[in-house]
Amino acid sequence: MKKMTMQLLAIAALALLAGCAKQDAATGGAAAKGVGGAASQGSGGSAGKKTLVRYATIGVNESSLPLYLGVKKGFFADQGVDLKISDFPGGVEPVTAGAAGEIDIGGVGSPVVVGAAAGVPLKIVGSPVEPGQRFVVVARPNYRSFKELKGQKVSGGRPGQGTLQAFVTIAKANGLKLSDFQNLDAGLGAGAYASLQSGQIEAVLTTEILAAKAEIEGVGRVLARAADYFGRYQHTYFFATDRFIARQPQAVRGFLAGYRKAVEYVKAHPEEAIRFGVEELKLEEKPLRRVLEQQLPNWDPTGKVDVEGTNNAIRILKELGELDKSVTVTAEQLIDDRFLAKEPQ
Repeated sequence: MKKMTMQLLAIAALALLAGCAKQDAATGGAAAKGVGGAASQGSGGSAGKKTLVRYATIGVNESSLPLYLGVKKGFFADQGVDLKISDFPGGVEPVTAGAAGEIDIGGVGSPVVVGAAAGVPLKIVGSPVEPGQRFVVVARPNYRSFKELKGQKVSGGRPGQGTLQAFVTIAKANGLKLSDFQNLDAGLGAGAYASLQSGQIEAVLTTEILAAKAEIEGVGRVLARAADYFGRYQHTYFFATDRFIARQPQAVRGFLAGYRKAVEYVKAHPEEAIRFGVEELKLEEKPLRRVLEQQLPNWDPTGKVDVEGTNNAIRILKELGELDKSVTVTAEQLIDDRFLAKEPQ
């Protein structure tokens, strides 16, 4: 796993500098298709021209609600932004796509920090509502502790992804290492759930919403939450490419303002948000409702990045071998927060 992410991102940066031809890296997941669309370049309010903002996300879950509902409600359009959302399979892919000029803004995990520290031309511009390490280990119901998984087939994720970083960290705290397991990559979504349900794997590192589904349906039980092992740690960020910041700074500001409005709306109208998630995003109601009841009170709409949590992320990524220990970059060097709305003093 060591240096894997840095190698991928270095290649992406070189590709950008060399002017490589663009490729469509997005998977175009079912829920993402048709969200947003082509628009003429420009700026202005809902009555004028909109700036097309190509946004990268990972999967569709409870934290996606502000994005998709914000598009439907026109919160981004009100800020002069035509948001086109593309769904990617993991965090490395959006960062490499940004380096290659294929997307403008994204909301992903630790590959943002690794990429920016490695020289990929992007900046952290804000924080989504759930910035911490939200991955959980869900095992089949017969397991009572994480240590019981030793030697078993598990889906901990792929090299370079925050999922595997979380799994390795949890394993280390339990006196184990990755080689103590048969690690398979079943992903985070429906495929991973099906693999757990069928017994092809004994445990999976996944999202809170799938963990809730597993417990509700008796398919599995939560054995560990990554957040309990990472301490103060910011995992997920909004990033924008340097090129887009230079060319469309108002669109960066507009995206963050639209997102804030959408978060505030979801917090104020949870039942409408749940209906939208079920009907439009095809999320299951019971897991979605359970997770939102737990998380909504803590959602922070300001978009402010946790500087201390980001510096801790840099330290932890070095310990995990994702960042070279000689890297001296700090959170303050990676964050550009001038596009966030200023809070009253």
